Amino acid sequence: MKKRAVLIFMLALLSVLASVDVVCARMRITLLAENDWYPYSAEVASRPQGFSVDFITAAYKAVGVTVVYKVVPYARAMSQVKDGHYAGCFNAGEIESLKADYLLPKQSIMISDPVVWGTISAPHIKSYKDLERKTVGVVNGYNYDLQLTDNEKIVKDVGPTELSSMKKLALGRIDFTVIDRWVSLYLISRNKSDLQGKIRQVGVLQSIRIIPVFSKLHPDGAKARDLYDKGMAIIKKDGTYEKIRQSWEDKFR
Repeated sequence: MKKRAVLIFMLALLSVLASVDVVCARMRITLLAENDWYPYSAEVASRPQGFSVDFITAAYKAVGVTVVYKVVPYARAMSQVKDGHYAGCFNAGEIESLKADYLLPKQSIMISDPVVWGTISAPHIKSYKDLERKTVGVVNGYNYDLQLTDNEKIVKDVGPTELSSMKKLALGRIDFTVIDRWVSLYLISRNKSDLQGKIRQVGVLQSIRIIPVFSKLHPDGAKARDLYDKGMAIIKKDGTYEKIRQSWEDKFR
């Protein structure tokens, strides 16, 4: 009788442990992180770093989820998530057209202020309409405000990176480029000899929400989106989000 009781106990314990393993397995999500958009996300010292990485890690941690990151170029990340190879990726500028191919969250990572950069003698830019009949540097695969991408009167010079657009601007090969404020500050600080004193901020356009996007085809896409939204709401309420934001802003002072 005693042996039977021990056997039943051991079987019950194994069942519990197996259940724990399943739960742990379910609480692990792989996301694609953009490789070259610092300080949001970039590959630094062979791992993803940036405030998007910190925000997303904290959001998932708040709901008991471990995130595994794979760092890839932005265009590839968007393509692989769209095709269902991965549950989600970041950083995307939220525009209406994304809804056709991706699941979008309610919670943003950050609010981006698109800064217009021009040559030292360039005029002030108040709106996207002011860029008509001008050549504007953009990055291949990036999703900009539709007021820029859909306006055929704005000539787009498509390049591989935002740094390449800034360098073209400094050389007078394009008229303007539009780049997030934080990214701009970082690029200029790291490329002073090429950029400082040769380009200047000539305008700030309508803000855009930066978000992760999630796959409609991947089996964990919807779950990853919902857990992100839940976790991000928690860290924005309990002060974790603000602490992370402040720590990154301090680095740029």
